[in-house]
Amino acid sequence: MRETHQLQLFVENRVGVLDQISILVRRSGWNVTSIHSCEEPWNGGTRVILTIEGHAALRLLTEQFHRLDCVKDLKISDKTPDGGHELVLIKGDVGAVAGQFGAVPAGEGIYRFAGTVDEVEKFIDACRSRGHIELMRSGAIYLS
Repeated sequence: MRETHQLQLFVENRVGVLDQISILVRRSGWNVTSIHSCEEPWNGGTRVILTIEGHAALRLLTEQFHRLDCVKDLKISDKTPDGGHELVLIKGDVGAVAGQFGAVPAGEGIYRFAGTVDEVEKFIDACRSRGHIELMRSGAIYLS
């Protein structure tokens, strides 16, 4: 059975950090299913949130992360299927559906919706029933 985890890394904001992280994850036998980063200048670094899945030992990966000089802190949280939140932008003729779900206009024919992963899936399915759409998803975010 594949395991899914979210890693929150606080790292130095310098060139090559994301490359070091992705190489380490790949070599450890994990797959990155989503990645988010945000500079936190008040803390002197960047927060990188990785959602990973795989069969490998998580303990070995976290030990290797602690050896990287660019990683200042690491938190791990187990994902639960209904615990995350996600943002989606949808472009198309979906105004009526968007109104039913409480989506907010974000440009000409573009709507923004945020909710649980399940809510976002339902919103996307309803929009697809109206015809062709373009979309961009943030991926699930979990805070621990």
